[in-house]
Amino acid sequence: MKGKLIAVCVVVAGVLIPGTVGCGQGGEGEPRGKEIALPAPATTGGMSFTEAAAKRRSVREFAPGALSLEQISQLAWAAQGITEAGRGLRTAPSAGALYPLELYLVTKDGLFHYLPQGHKLIQLSDADRPRQYPKPGYTAECPLCSSRAAGRDRCSPPPSSFSRW
Repeated sequence: MKGKLIAVCVVVAGVLIPGTVGCGQGGEGEPRGKEIALPAPATTGGMSFTEAAAKRRSVREFAPGALSLEQISQLAWAAQGITEAGRGLRTAPSAGALYPLELYLVTKDGLFHYLPQGHKLIQLSDADRPRQYPKPGYTAECPLCSSRAAGRDRCSPPPSSFSRW
């Protein structure tokens, strides 16, 4: 494989940063900050899932430089993007289509919350946060770290929603 792989550090967390977990569905809990529209993701082409699974490796050496907005757009869409707008279905499965997981991205430019509706980022902070992660040795060098946090209000459906299934 030519060149170094661009890697993404993934940190799964119950709570990322107090006060930043909103519902992501619009409304009062919606994070506020600078809005960044993302380019449309590629939804066709590329390698097959089987080939991607066979080539998947954990990497601790990162390509120099930041990821492009197009690369960030594709990664965010692959993690939580909307695949069927009418029903709000996403790339990631969710029991009852509740989608409790929120995607946060950390780059040298700050902390961002991905909003699948509208395929955009909300910049929550412009602080260089990767150095504050638990293992600063490699996360400080990683061009993009991602975290997921669950919106507790969407972890269990209300009983009335069961009738739609």
